[in-house]
Amino acid sequence: MSRLFFYEGAVNFLLKDPNGPVSRFVTKKASEIHAHAFTNISSLTVKRTGDLLGSLKMVGFEGVDGHHVAVGADSIHTHGRSGPFPYAKALETGFDPLTGASMGYKRGHLSFAYMIPAVKQSGFRQRA
Repeated sequence: MSRLFFYEGAVNFLLKDPNGPVSRFVTKKASEIHAHAFTNISSLTVKRTGDLLGSLKMVGFEGVDGHHVAVGADSIHTHGRSGPFPYAKALETGFDPLTGASMGYKRGHLSFAYMIPAVKQSGFRQRA
């Protein structure tokens, strides 16, 4: 008969500690996604993107289940609208998040997306 011992400290270091191997891998992948998104925004746009590039961030935080890293942009514009307009989301999806109307940000048949391609460029596959 075999025995299996779990050492809580070792498992927590492996899976939850910000300096552990899983957290380092997550941070490395988030950094790749951030770099690809920055490149995509810089190379694919023909209009000014200073606000979008300036709002693109990578933020690490600790949750109850371990280390997390969020990558994204939160640019907000008003430009004659009645309230805050999520500019970054509109560029990513190609649609006005407030009305659902097409924004006209099209390249051929694709909307101007920068985060979804950045995730794919970093080695992740889209779920079915």
